[in-house]
Order: sequence, then structure tokens, then C-alpha cells
Amino acid sequence: MRRPNKHNSLLAALLLVLLGYSLQLHAQARLSPRLQIGINLLPGVIAANTALRSQLDQEDPRLTIYIVYAADLLQADAASEQLARVDTIRDIPVDIRIVRASDLFKLQPSRHHAVLMIERLVDQRERLIDFCNRHQLLLFSPFKGDVENGVMTGFEVTNKVLPAINMTALTRARINLKAFFLRIAIKYE
Repeated sequence: MRRPNKHNSLLAALLLVLLGYSLQLHAQARLSPRLQIGINLLPGVIAANTALRSQLDQEDPRLTIYIVYAADLLQADAASEQLARVDTIRDIPVDIRIVRASDLFKLQPSRHHAVLMIERLVDQRERLIDFCNRHQLLLFSPFKGDVENGVMTGFEVTNKVLPAINMTALTRARINLKAFFLRIAIKYE
């Protein structure tokens, strides 16, 4: 009977680690640099919501982040995987849900949760903006030009990355952000 060689066991373990790392890199490669920046910035934007803790459901005090897509479920999965590294925001447990844009409109979400657009959603953007305003959901888009066109939050890249906010959209949704955040952000009316 042949005994397992320590080198073979070590090689098998190394191959499994490399395979896992390769799959993680593949998932991140599916995300554009702007989307990766947006995912990294989103928790800070959500944390700037002054009413975040007080408006959560007391029976289920989790913060839901809806990852909204139109066609690319693989990209939504990759975004969810990257965002899942955030367990809590301001000590509030985070629940990440992937949802097709057309299905989001059927939900009755609690106030002060967040929506991350991972695709441009040009055909549904106005409806999504209206839905988020009515339900007081913080809408974030990593796409250039969306904040100027009514999306509540996003970012601008100059010589550094700065949050961008649409003051009119925030007012319509009755969402207030912390003063420090407002000072550093690029503001659109």
C-alpha cells in the first residue's frame, strides 16, 4: 500500500489556495475600476446618513444594501462578494441583496437602506430615482454623470476621489448627511 507523500499533500493544498485566489481575482476583474472605487466608498457614504440608526426596523435592525442590476448577474455577484467584506456600518449589521432593477420596484423596503447601481440602467434610471426618493433609500451610482442627472450620491475623480452628492435628490428623499461629509463632497443642485 502506498502512503501519501507529504509533498503531494502540500502541492494539493497549494493548488487549492491558488485556485481560490484565482477565482477571487477573476471576480474582481469583472468589476470596472469605477465600480470597485464605488464599492469601497459606499460604506462611508451610508455611514454619513444622520438618521441611519434611528430609522431602522427595531425588530430587524439590519442595514440592507440592494445591488441592482439589469442584465449582468455575474457582475452583481462579484460586486456582492467584494461588498460582503463589510460586516457592519456604524455597528449595524449589513445584509447584501442582489436584485434585478425590475424586481426592486416590487419591494416595500424600509427607509434608510441603500441601493448600489452596478450598471448604467439608463432606461430605468428615472424610475429608480423616484423609487429611492419615495422610500428614502440612499441611491449610489459609480457612473460619471449620474449624480448630475438626479442620482443622490456617487463620486468624482479629480486629482483625488471625492464623494459627489445631488442636494436636490437628497432633499426629495428626506435624507440628511453629516456636516463633515457635506463639506468635503462635490455638490450638485
